[in-house]
Amino acid sequence: MDSIFLTKLALSFVIGGAWAIMATVAADRWGSKIGGLLAALPSTTLFALFFLAWTQTPAFAARATLVMPMVLASENLFLLAYIALAKRGISIALTTALATWAVTALILAYVRFENLMAGLITYIVLFLLVYYLVEYVLHVPSATGKRIHYTPKTILLRGLISGTVIGFAVVMGKIGGPLVGGMFSAFPAMFTSTILITYFSRGAAFSAAIMKSAILGLMTIMVHALMVRVTYVPLGIWWGTAVSTLVSFSTGYLIYHVGIKKLR
Repeated sequence: MDSIFLTKLALSFVIGGAWAIMATVAADRWGSKIGGLLAALPSTTLFALFFLAWTQTPAFAARATLVMPMVLASENLFLLAYIALAKRGISIALTTALATWAVTALILAYVRFENLMAGLITYIVLFLLVYYLVEYVLHVPSATGKRIHYTPKTILLRGLISGTVIGFAVVMGKIGGPLVGGMFSAFPAMFTSTILITYFSRGAAFSAAIMKSAILGLMTIMVHALMVRVTYVPLGIWWGTAVSTLVSFSTGYLIYHVGIKKLR
């Protein structure tokens, strides 16, 4: 493997693991609304698109974003599947959620879907449908936080779980061109690791509540991808990444105050 890819893999493992630790600790302390937003912010996507531009070209990374709205639409289905089945156990719920994402991703790869506008429309429709089902049909309640004493072993284990899941997504993202790279830059690695950590630390209801907030937080990844598309070529990867990150994180702040705080 080339040195740049190994650098990407190492950074994704360390930073992704640290981000998951922060998101789950914040969820424990301040509740599912904050935790869900932090888990949904574009951490792995940020690095995936940055390294696509670094190892290829900014135009290559910008093209990879064409498939991301549709892949992010499938992540809404991933979240819905997990939330709906969480009470039946982690094995059934997470396996079904990942299978839902995998089937959608395989279909996209087979048809080589790269229609940005169709992807955006599909994402909006599925977002509204999933949000309605989770909030008004399944009636998933938000969860409050509480003080928890953490041992170094607990923190290390959380980092290892999330780093391994994210590292897997990075490796899989190396197998193909911009379509596959774009798909796996939106792989629900952070959601998967957050589910594993929170399910075993606080239970099914708590992990489902975090994923409910993540439905709204997922919009920040969409914003980041769209900003990458319009900034990477004219500004380059460094300034393009800086602007995209600033806009997407600012969007997250607005989403929290306008939408997530009002969740039941």
